[in-house]
Amino acid sequence: MVTDGAGYRRLLPVTIGIEGPQGLWVGRATLNSAGRGVGNMGEAPETIIPLILHVSDEDAQQQRQVTLLRQASVMWKEGVIQDNPGAPDYGEVIVPGRSVLVTSTGNPANYSPGALRDGRLFSFRTTSTVLHEDVPLTGAFNGVLEGIVLMPATHPLNPFMHRYHPDHGHPDVVPDALGGYEFSRRITLEFTSTDPQGSDYSEPPGWGDYVVGGHYREVIRGVISPNDDQPESQTRHVEVGGNFYLWRVSRVGVLNDGE
Repeated sequence: MVTDGAGYRRLLPVTIGIEGPQGLWVGRATLNSAGRGVGNMGEAPETIIPLILHVSDEDAQQQRQVTLLRQASVMWKEGVIQDNPGAPDYGEVIVPGRSVLVTSTGNPANYSPGALRDGRLFSFRTTSTVLHEDVPLTGAFNGVLEGIVLMPATHPLNPFMHRYHPDHGHPDVVPDALGGYEFSRRITLEFTSTDPQGSDYSEPPGWGDYVVGGHYREVIRGVISPNDDQPESQTRHVEVGGNFYLWRVSRVGVLNDGE
């Protein structure tokens, strides 16, 4: 902002380049292979699942926390404006407004919609239908990331729990019911420097900056009955795989404004 202190004010657009992967990344994983046990992956009908990834700013140890999110909204935090005696018709900006990222654990009532659509305020929000909670990941963005999703047997979103089923109902509703099955999902994202679909595909514009991708792998345990004829490690899990792409939609490196 440029001002002469006597009422003249001009806002100048400025763009600052920010290095690093911090921000909100939204995309999808396309699963096209599956198998039971170790080394039994084969071709499978294509399935697409949503991915929402957040990369934090660097901490004091120059480390970044990467989190797989269930939900994220891009909203706006109002700035602080005080009266300007030299220009009564214009306030003086003390703290500028800024974009914030609000997750399922944040409070959207503390913020304002972050954009206009057809003259109406709205907030960009995206939700992953395959997660029931946020999942912290270990590893490095643009390297290999890994995290575990644990689904409790009696969680309301457990797909194997039926509220009123005599065997798989919720124990608070159906006496002596056991709920669904507790199972886990180990998710691995392996980033690649080139398009993960192979040499026949060229990288899209912005590859490595605001577009990234790689190989997706998931091991699901607890949903298959044991087979007494084979070792447990060979029969008690399902493995699925495919490729993933992520697009950066925000460079905000803090969730819920640090609350």
